[in-house]
Amino acid sequence: MHASTSIVTGNVATDIKLTATADGIPVASFRLAASERKYDKESGRWVDGQVTWYSVSCWRHLAENVSTSIRKGDPVVVVGR
Repeated sequence: MHASTSIVTGNVATDIKLTATADGIPVASFRLAASERKYDKESGRWVDGQVTWYSVSCWRHLAENVSTSIRKGDPVVVVGR
């Protein structure tokens, strides 16, 4: 069975939390805030739509990389299941 892949762009909304499973596998987690941007013809400017929140978990080497590479407020592209 194949799982569908999702791609979300947004900003890291929380500090990265790095933990490990009982087997010692690293897991990094954070919250992601994503909002749609639309061009408002009447005002002539871009406006933000409603914010959608995601909980993101990264495992193993990716978890270690994420914990040292990104910070709260950074823009990111998340690809996963």
